[in-house]
Amino acid sequence: MAASYALVWIDDTTLFIDLIGLMLLQVLSLLPPYEGKSVLELGAGIGRFTGELAQKAGELIALDFIDSVIKKNKSVNGHYKNVKFMCADVTSPDLNITDGSIDLIFSNWLLMYLSDKEVELLVERMVWLDQSWRIHFLPRILLPPIW
Repeated sequence: MAASYALVWIDDTTLFIDLIGLMLLQVLSLLPPYEGKSVLELGAGIGRFTGELAQKAGELIALDFIDSVIKKNKSVNGHYKNVKFMCADVTSPDLNITDGSIDLIFSNWLLMYLSDKEVELLVERMVWLDQSWRIHFLPRILLPPIW
């Protein structure tokens, strides 16, 4: 796993902890093996997870409904040739994803931004997922105490 985090002493009494790196390590450690598989990243944002997912996935669709953030994601992770960047709403019935073509659906924090009805619609549309694989949603960061 390429993600890492830093513990850096700023001075004799101040320790800097890279919580984003810690979160990445923790979240990615929870995923099932997806090497060479098709992954759909819902709510990909600026790409905090996209680059890490792209390193192992056979194909990755990074999807977000905000054009500016998906463009930022592409500027950071566009060098990965196995990534397709999509600006679309996850609740749209018009998503162009082939049924049964996805091995893993990954999202971090997406559900907290959706209404109950939008979550129901999303689940109904998850026919993209191959029947032998799974969905992995994380509702929040789960960080251990640091002292």
